[in-house]
Amino acid sequence: MRAKQDTVIDASFVVPLIADALGPSARVAHARAAIRAAGELVAPSLIVFELINAIRIGVRAKLMTETEAGESLLDAFDLCIHVEPAPDIASSLRIAELAEAHRLSAYDASYLELAIRTKSALATFDAALAKAAKAEGVVLASAHAN
Repeated sequence: MRAKQDTVIDASFVVPLIADALGPSARVAHARAAIRAAGELVAPSLIVFELINAIRIGVRAKLMTETEAGESLLDAFDLCIHVEPAPDIASSLRIAELAEAHRLSAYDASYLELAIRTKSALATFDAALAKAAKAEGVVLASAHAN
């Protein structure tokens, strides 16, 4: 039996799992399947801030209550995502290179850099990030779903 591959998971993949009101429910099945097939879930430290931001936007838009926001954040921590520390200078320079090469935000490039560096799959619903991952030879954790 083949060992499960570690998977770098980005915020676009986590949000539908933790806050139904903030992401299309069709994505939930894709995300759950990818997580079941994954080894360890890994993300750069910025995922915490991206998730908090998405949840706060949901509250401000009245898509969720403060109670639901707190529950969503707890649900994110229940996924047991290994959060990598801030990048060192070499990783930071590589993030900048990837962002430029693929016209990504530094945030998205940080997920790509981590997947490349750790030889992990990448789980994302972000089309530009998925395209960049393919160009860099990174395996996508599941079929890209819109």
